[in-house]
Amino acid sequence: MKVLPVYMNCLLKNCVLLSRPEISTDERAYQRQLVMTMGVADSQLFFYPQLLPIHTLDVKSTMLPAAVRCSESRLSEEGIFLLANGLHMFLWLGVSSPPELIQGIFNVPSFAHINTDMVSIIFIAFVVI
Repeated sequence: MKVLPVYMNCLLKNCVLLSRPEISTDERAYQRQLVMTMGVADSQLFFYPQLLPIHTLDVKSTMLPAAVRCSESRLSEEGIFLLANGLHMFLWLGVSSPPELIQGIFNVPSFAHINTDMVSIIFIAFVVI
């Protein structure tokens, strides 16, 4: 019950209830049906997404970095963050992100060389022995 106000606020700001001109009626109906069939864990992730600091990831470990509070104030210019809500994933890059990480993810030398029209990243398989 402690987090009920947070989830109610998230619900009120979501396209499930909020009518916006950029969201079609069909999309809103789809979102409503989706939310009605979600379990507790899925709806929690949907309404309050995970924000993972990828720049702190230890490549030798199989553990994901600990999620940070999903807030704009948590984003930093030096960081790379993955925002996941169970349906979509967004990669947020700070302007001063480490060039070696940008090279490894996008195969370009720096932030300025990233193609903003890119909608997918090459899948890299990690094998744990």
